[in-house]
This record gives sequence, structure tokens and C-alpha cells, in this order.
Amino acid sequence: MLLGENIVVDEKYTVSEKLLTQLDAIQKIFNCWNPIFKFISVTSATKKIVASYLSASCFFSGGVDGSYLLIKHKDIIENLVLINGFDFNMDDITWQNMINRNTEILKY
Repeated sequence: MLLGENIVVDEKYTVSEKLLTQLDAIQKIFNCWNPIFKFISVTSATKKIVASYLSASCFFSGGVDGSYLLIKHKDIIENLVLINGFDFNMDDITWQNMINRNTEILKY
């Protein structure tokens, strides 16, 4: 949204159908908070999530807050989300190093 660039999610991934249908409302909120955020389109295969399959997820960059949350709730957290470009933007090599480092952390 900051760059005003549309997103096409790689076909090997899916996005929650409910999330995708709510993106307009979410973008309106972000744009209301700060008009620098532009409205974009997100194209992705979707997956309908049934409530019985919901699990806990958290954002995780390997920092103190995320690490504490992961350790405290490791028995229920099934998904970690790492985003490049939300509050920082890494080049491809640095991004891959971040993925590799966080993958190693998750082994413990």
C-alpha cells in the first residue's frame, strides 16, 4: 500500500477467503490512519478456513517480542508470519538470510 503496487501471491500459496474479501475494509482503515497508504489489489488463490481448523499465528521477525511470544505459547502457535517490506525492506540476500535464521530458531 505504501508503494501503491498491486500484489499477486505465488500460486503455491493461498490466502484466507475471508481475509481476501475484507481487504477493502482493511485498506480503508489503513488509508484513514495515514493517506500515504494507497489502495491496491491482491490476487491470490483462496482457501476457505473452517473454524475447527483455526490455529494461533503470530508475526515473528526473531526479535525479543516475537521470541517471547513464541516461547510462552509454543504449544498453541502453529503459524509464524514474516513480512519483508512492512516496516523494513531487505534485499534478496538479506531476506533469505533472515528466513534461514528464523527457520533455524524454529527447530528449537
